[in-house]
Amino acid sequence: MYTTVINGFCKAGQVDQAFELLDEMKERGVKMDVLLHSTLIQGLCRKGRIDEALEQFKSMGEECSPNVITYNTVVNGLCKANRIDEGLELFDDMEKRYEASHGCEPDVISYSTVIDALCKAQRVDKAYEYFKRMRAVGCAPNVVTYSSLIDGLCKVDRVDEAYSLLMQLKGEDMVPRAMYYNAVVNGFKRQGKPSECLELLLHMKEKGFGINIIDFNAMLHALWKNDEQEKACQFFERLLKSGKKPNVVTYNVAVHGLCKAGKVDEAYRILLEMVESKVTPDVITYSSIIDGFCKAGRMDKADDVFTRMMVHECIPHPVTFMTLLHGFSEHKKSREAFRVHEDMVNAGFIPGLQTYNVLMDCVCGADSVESALEIYHKMKRKKRQPDANTYAPLIQCLCRARRVDEAKEFLDVMEADNVVPNGAICHALVEVLCKQGEVDEACSVLDNVVEICKAGEPDEAVEVIEQMVLKGVRPDEATYVAVLRSLCGLDRVDSAIAEFEKMASRGCAPGLVTYTLLIGEACSADMADDAFRIFEAMVAAGFTPQAQTMRTLSSCLRDAGYQDLLVRQRIMTMAIS
Repeated sequence: MYTTVINGFCKAGQVDQAFELLDEMKERGVKMDVLLHSTLIQGLCRKGRIDEALEQFKSMGEECSPNVITYNTVVNGLCKANRIDEGLELFDDMEKRYEASHGCEPDVISYSTVIDALCKAQRVDKAYEYFKRMRAVGCAPNVVTYSSLIDGLCKVDRVDEAYSLLMQLKGEDMVPRAMYYNAVVNGFKRQGKPSECLELLLHMKEKGFGINIIDFNAMLHALWKNDEQEKACQFFERLLKSGKKPNVVTYNVAVHGLCKAGKVDEAYRILLEMVESKVTPDVITYSSIIDGFCKAGRMDKADDVFTRMMVHECIPHPVTFMTLLHGFSEHKKSREAFRVHEDMVNAGFIPGLQTYNVLMDCVCGADSVESALEIYHKMKRKKRQPDANTYAPLIQCLCRARRVDEAKEFLDVMEADNVVPNGAICHALVEVLCKQGEVDEACSVLDNVVEICKAGEPDEAVEVIEQMVLKGVRPDEATYVAVLRSLCGLDRVDSAIAEFEKMASRGCAPGLVTYTLLIGEACSADMADDAFRIFEAMVAAGFTPQAQTMRTLSSCLRDAGYQDLLVRQRIMTMAIS
């Protein structure tokens, strides 16, 4: 009777009441047995009173010997209290006593308890030692033992070993639970091994487990992202054959991957399969296929898919509209582009700057000047501020139509609105002005080169300069300095030096500012030999370097270990003096 009541108190967490009853029991001369000791120890461990549990355990020797349940209870309590090494000592003591025929034999729960604790503490190698000892003494691991090791190995990124254990579990006629599979699946995910992950997910499906389709979708996407197209297609087909119904995301991953790989017809076939399987395509499905057909230049097919989308009441995303607009624009189909623009407005979307720029590209590509001007004025009415990408095709179109005065007026508007002209605008104006013999006007375009450089686009500025040189217009040093400074600001000192070397052949002799700039920048970039070469050219051209330039060059040559060049610099400096 006492044992039953004490057990009830312990299970209810009322350990102190249990000990009060124990005192009453002892007063009446009732002796404790191993079951009662184990009950009290378990109650103390549950309350986290481990030291008291140990004292109770040690006191057992006076009346009875602990059994395996008692040992397991204390070992488990110590491990849960993060006193794992003490738990291992007690386990080893149980093992030694058994070997000396003085105690009880550790069972599968004993081994599983210490293995689980070690794995949770990421001491997997130590856990493996106990696993081997367990097998050596003929104690068969159970599913819990394997589970602890699999989980522990995955957490320390030893997923291949965890996978081997999982397969070993199958070989021992144990049915792995879904959680064990998922631990390895998650491990492969962390390691970035989508193929292994998908293989295991499909294996789970074959064994009757429900699989996480979100994981499947993520790993399928990873294969497409890694350009493993063939594998991705194989896994997708295997999923279909397995009887697991993909969701719209799974289909979208496959559709997007196929379109990206240029297999848009296969993607379209999947769209038809979706409809047959009663999976409703969404805006992502349609948009991916439309984009695929546009990139393949098959605008009629892209338009058909767009129409299908509208018929099935799937509202396009702004990206869908923009994809079609870009496609029609690239193929100079302005009427179709305007229709898509109208559909976009009717769908409730407000066209932004990018939309108008695409339309402008389209009509200007077809040399429809009046349509281009109409778009420009509409932008102004809608409070859409044009940028350089708006003005570039418009000015180019006006120049091709020999409406140069209007083109120049737009250049003035850009300046008033603080919009920096790009290289395309400068090219167009320089070409038409030079053809008309207005060389002075063409030279004035050079003022914009400096602004282009300030905007961080030196390559565009270089293209403008090259075109002007071909037309017989010679840029001045200030223009070149702007280009060189911009290139150096982008850490492209080698490109700046290459442009510097072309200056003289283009009819612009470098001056003191140019030489000083490049020597300093070459030194900053640890290009000592180039810095010295520019210094030699500077002296040969009759310029006297500033004192700071000399100090910078000397320091650079010294740091680079160019003692011979350092001596030559000093000799040349003395000669200048």
